[in-house]
Amino acid sequence: MIRKVLLGALAGFLSIATGASAAVLSGHGSLFVAYNAGQAQSVDYTSGGARTNLSGGQTLIAPIIRNEILSGSQSFGWVGSHVGFQTTNCTVYSSQADGTVIASQSSPAANTPGIWNRFVSFPAAQLPTQGKVSIICSIPGSFNGTMAGVTSTP
Repeated sequence: MIRKVLLGALAGFLSIATGASAAVLSGHGSLFVAYNAGQAQSVDYTSGGARTNLSGGQTLIAPIIRNEILSGSQSFGWVGSHVGFQTTNCTVYSSQADGTVIASQSSPAANTPGIWNRFVSFPAAQLPTQGKVSIICSIPGSFNGTMAGVTSTP
């Protein structure tokens, strides 16, 4: 229920953002869901984002809402946190509407404590207007890693 409310609020915000082509778009960590549907019950949503109770960690996926660009490049960022020194591996994918991957870039938060953030950038040629951008992250288990949110600029 909370997830539907948050997604509805995000959709509402995006629908009223006029002239948002230069705006940074930001989404809460609750956008992350279990990559494997059978593990959906292991994802825990908090005000800080998404985490997992599985001891071995879990793979999560989220959309990155973005403005369409015709030239230049677009940056995508994500924020997370670790309890102690942990590793989260994330890869951002630019894909055609049918799911065919155009390009991908990874940027791990390796052996990093506390709050961290990472960014990657794609040229416009790798971001077709009908395409989609998503992020897949492998996070530490036992509530030791949280995905707090994602952003796109511009």
